[in-house]
Order: sequence, then C-alpha cells, then structure tokens
Amino acid sequence: MARPKLRSADQAPPVRLLLGWYEAAASLKLAVVVITASAVVLAWATFMDSWYGEKPVAFGIYRSWWFAALLGLLGLNVLCAALIRFPWKVSQVGFLLTHAGILVLLAGCLVQRVAGVDAMLSVLEADASHRAFAAAKHFRLHLWPADAKPGDKPEEIQVPFRSGPFNWEDYSKRFFFPWRLAPRDRGVLYDQDGIKLEVLDYYADSRREPVPRIELEVEPGRGRSGAMDSEEGSQRIELAVLEDPHGLKAGLRPFGGGTRNRTRWGPTVTFWMTGDKAETEAFLNSRPQGPLGANGQLVLRAGGKNHYLSVDELRQKGKMPLGETGIEVRLAHVDPNTLRLLLEVTPRDKPPGFLSLSPDRPNANVQDYRDGVFGTYWLQTPETPEGVEPAGPHADLMHRGRAPRLDILLGHDQKLYYRQWVAPEVTRIGPWPGGGQQPDQVVGTTLAAFRKTATPIVLTVEDLVGGTSPAVRIQPRPFVKQKDRPKGDRAWPRAKVRLSVDENSGEFWLPAWYPPAGEPEEDEQGVVVGRDRRVEMVMTNDAVDLGFQVYLHKFKCKLDPGSHMESHYSSLVDVLDLKEPPHVLQENILITMNEPLSVTDPATGRSYRLYQESYQLVGKPGDPRFDAHVYFRENQLHEPVQRDNLYFSHLKLNYDPGRGIKYAGCLLVVVGIVIVFYMKAYLFRRRGSAAGPAAPKPATQPSHTA
Repeated sequence: MARPKLRSADQAPPVRLLLGWYEAAASLKLAVVVITASAVVLAWATFMDSWYGEKPVAFGIYRSWWFAALLGLLGLNVLCAALIRFPWKVSQVGFLLTHAGILVLLAGCLVQRVAGVDAMLSVLEADASHRAFAAAKHFRLHLWPADAKPGDKPEEIQVPFRSGPFNWEDYSKRFFFPWRLAPRDRGVLYDQDGIKLEVLDYYADSRREPVPRIELEVEPGRGRSGAMDSEEGSQRIELAVLEDPHGLKAGLRPFGGGTRNRTRWGPTVTFWMTGDKAETEAFLNSRPQGPLGANGQLVLRAGGKNHYLSVDELRQKGKMPLGETGIEVRLAHVDPNTLRLLLEVTPRDKPPGFLSLSPDRPNANVQDYRDGVFGTYWLQTPETPEGVEPAGPHADLMHRGRAPRLDILLGHDQKLYYRQWVAPEVTRIGPWPGGGQQPDQVVGTTLAAFRKTATPIVLTVEDLVGGTSPAVRIQPRPFVKQKDRPKGDRAWPRAKVRLSVDENSGEFWLPAWYPPAGEPEEDEQGVVVGRDRRVEMVMTNDAVDLGFQVYLHKFKCKLDPGSHMESHYSSLVDVLDLKEPPHVLQENILITMNEPLSVTDPATGRSYRLYQESYQLVGKPGDPRFDAHVYFRENQLHEPVQRDNLYFSHLKLNYDPGRGIKYAGCLLVVVGIVIVFYMKAYLFRRRGSAAGPAAPKPATQPSHTA
C-alpha cells in the first residue's frame, strides 16, 4: 500500500528533517528490521527459558530497558505507518484495525509491567496467610535514636535493590546477551544524612558454612580375613566446628564445639579443633591405662603429665589430687541419661573451675583452659546378649559405647591428628598419615582405620578448611533452575553490604528475610551504632498485602506409580476476609496446576489469580519443625486433626490489569486481518467484472447485391 511523499524541495530544512524522521519511522524497512529483531529476541528468550527458567528470563529480557525500547520502537513504527496515510479510505479499514490492535496489545503489556503483580503466597497446612512476596528486593533501614524508649517507632528507609538472578561472580562466565545488559544495583545505593549503604557482592543462592570443617569420603576396607566388607559403595560425610553450640559463655569453649557422624558400616567419626598447645598434647597422650573399671576411666593431663583416675574410686573418695600439681578434682554431677561427668577442679589458692566430659562425644567436652587441665573419659559399655537389642534410657549410649570411634583433631598448629578407639583401648594415635600436613596439603590423603576389626573403613580427605577460631563463611551455590531443584530445597539469596553510620561502619552478609510474626534473627540483620543513633538493616523481598487471606486445609501430592516423580499436586483452600473472626468468602476450592483460583480483593477491587506453583515438606511427627508448627503455634488458625506430614503450599499470585486490554488488542488484530482478507477478495472481484475482456463483435456479413 503506497504512502504519500511528505517532503518537497521548497520546505524549510527543519521541516524537511522532521518529516524525514517521520517517514523513516513509518517505513517498511524499519518495520522489517524491528520485527526481525523481535523475532530473534523472542526465539533467544525461548531457549533461555528452557535453560534457566522463567524468572531469570523475565529479569534479563522481558523486564529490561532495551526490550522495552524495542517494543516502543515497534509501537512507534505501527503508529506512524497508520498516521502517515491520513486521510484514510474505506479500503484501509482492515489495515487500520490491525495496526490499532497491535498498539492496544502493546498498551496492555505496558499496563501489566507498570501496575501488575507477580508474587508468591506460601501457606502452611491448617494455617492462613494474607502476605505474598515478589521477586524484587529492597533494603529496609530502621533508625533508632540513642534515647529511644519502649513503644517508640523507628524512622524507616527503604532502598530498592535490583540483584539479578545469578551470583555476581558468574556473570563473566555467561553470555554477554542478555545477562550483562540487564541492570544491577552495585556500589553505593544510599548516601544521605551520614548514612551510607554499599552493596559489595551478591549470591543468588548460598549456604552458611561453619569453619573449620572437613569432608571425608568413607569406603569399606579389608578386615581380618582380608575380604572386603559386604556392603560396597562409599559415603561422604561432613564435619565442622560450630560456634558456641550449647550457649556456653565465659570462655568455656573458646574453640567451639565439634560434630560427629556415624558411618553406615558402624564406626563413628568425630571432629573438633583447638588453639591450645597443651590440649593438642593432651589429645596425643590420652590413652587409658589398665582396666577401665565398671564406670570407666578418666585421663586428665595437667602440668605436662597424665593422671589416671577411676570413676568408681572418684565416686567413693569425693576428691582426688592430680599428683603434685596442687590441683584436686571432685565428681560434682553425673547426667543419668548421657553419663556425662561434671568435674570440679580446685587449684591451690584459686576458685574452682570445671570440666565436662562425655564418654562418647569427646567433640563436645568442656576443658579447663584456665588451670591447664584437659581430660578424656573412656568408658566401655557392657555387652548385651546376642540377638537382644539394648533397651532403657542408655540404649543408644550402649550401642555407641561399643562401636569403634575415630576422633579427629585440628591442632593448635593447624595440623591434623587422629585417635582410634576400639573398646577397651585406643589402638592408634598420632598425626594424620603424611606427617600432619597443613590443611591445604591434606586433601587427597587416606587413612585405613579399624583394620583388625569386623568393620574396617578407609577415609579419604576430600576437603579441609582450617582456621584459628570457629567462624561461619558464606559460600555460593551453583545456579539450579527452579523446577529442577529438589523438593524442599530453596535458594538462599545473600548480599554482602557495607553500612556506614557517622564514623562507624560494618560489613554483613544479609539473607533475603521474609518477615515472620517476630523479628529477624541476629544473623539476618546488620546493626551499626553511630554517634547518637543506631541503624538496623535487613534485606527483604517486596511484600504484597492482600485484602483477604487464604486458609489451607490440605495439600495433596500424588506420585507416578513406581517412581518419585509427582504426577499431580493440589491445595484445598478457603478464602477468608481479614475480620476477627474471619468470614468465609469462598469455601473448599481446589487449586491445581491447571485450575487456578480467581479471587477479588474486597479492599482494592483487584482480581487476583492463584496458581499451584510448588510445595515444601516441613516434616513428619517427631521432627522438631513439625512439632513446632503443629503443637506450639499460638494465635493462628488451627485444625485439630491428626497429620502424617506437614506441607507448605507455594501458590503463584498474579494480578494483570492489562489483561482485558490485551484481549481487546488481539480481537482487533484478528478482525483487521479478516477484513483485509475479504476486502481484497471483494475488490478483486469488482475490478475483474468491470475490466473484463470485451464481448466479441458479431461477424460482418458480406453484402450481396442482386
């Protein structure tokens, strides 16, 4: 369809330039370029969606500035192509409707982008929720004056934060298009009135990793007969040192508490650390001596010497001296369930100190660092008759007390030491094979343990992270597409920030905190104290407060026969208002993956749709999280029914105010195409009938004369 030429030689240069831009914007060449570019981008987005999922593609393409510019250029081309043909003719009705439909469709997309809502509503079974969380994040700063009183409210500052879908260190490894074109908020985000907020790094998924820590690959070894253990395969175990694991204060455990793990072949492995040379020496000299006795033997090292005390004798005498050290030891308490001993250590002319020793958990022993007394409790539990399982309060202890145990210590010199306990003796003790190397040299070394027992194992160090004191480091996790993530596993985004208040500053790794009923935990917020004020900061997702609440009766999950793949899952819910007590707006509605629920917010009039997105298993009866949610919840809706398990149902919340506009645009495009098709056929027929071939003239008859 030809368009008129607007420029002429007699026009002023500015007018010619403006009309030239107008013609270029309406040209077919621009239309071909824009449509081709859009097709390429959408095709690339389809591949990106299959590789990374919906949210990364939305951030990198659909919600990017350059994609908005591309759609804006397409809209400009369509608008100018229609306007440049004014005044319009009747034959252009289909053309105009098609172009108007495209403009209306783009307008609907713009309305959705500006005012739409796409969030996640997580509801616990037998509970209700009215708060959904979007993918967008922000930092929330609370400013408290130094003289704040109970009941005062802080000044609140919200700082938007565009984080991106990946760990920041991974962007250099990914395609330039579109990931490096997507905007991310880095560096200084806020700097006003003496408060400065900087974002230094970001992990889209991370984990808190205690250090020091060790990873071991455990395999069955060769026993007395030389044959391999009947249970083949390997097992990876992770052990770490935890900061103040039992809330012990006053320096009782300055080097934290270790952890332990039982291998599936029977032996247990424990791990802990020390920064004290005397404790390292005590570990290497902790062999028991002679018979252990019915209640075990204590090996206490003080003054560079070992002192062997029978627990039976200590109970009878009350106090016993440690050689010529001037220190006396008294048995203060015995835990009836774990048999842990609490010893009172009384040096000459000093107040008493304490030792706490366990017969099967040396990684949790509390030593007397002040007086230089370090102890180990050796106890051989009695055997039970063959075929009879231990019973009673000490059943688990009886089993562990007879199982072989390998104790691993990260010493004061950052070298690795081990001790092999096979009741009633320590059979091997010393540096880890290879000379007790530094942590970075231990990886790959192997220890064959319990070779003369029925349960030999071989341990290989896969990773070892040392340290002079227990700490926690934040480690990134590789990107996993949402639908490929194991059920119950969720991403933990964290941002490394520096907050400065007046002359003071602090650096923190802040997780994406979802506002619960209470306040954030200590490790979920950053606090900096200035001259006359205190600033508390958290990172949280943008919240959507609904004018209704969704109550989850039951979540159902069905598996494909003979597999662990879900074939179907759904949520049975009620929609309630926010009154007290709540009134039912919709009752017993089943939400599935293909059957969303439509709800109108009585407060705003918005029409939301709720889709079944995913779920998370909280636990089963007996699990701490299950019991905490089911039996110890207060001020929440409660359904008094017996449950075999407990789920969180994750519902996708969508509000699209441009949906009707987009439907109208699509309808206009379809009608326009139909009109163009039929109008062309009609016009073609009219031209054919008017300009058809002329009828043949009748043949001239020859004249005859008489």
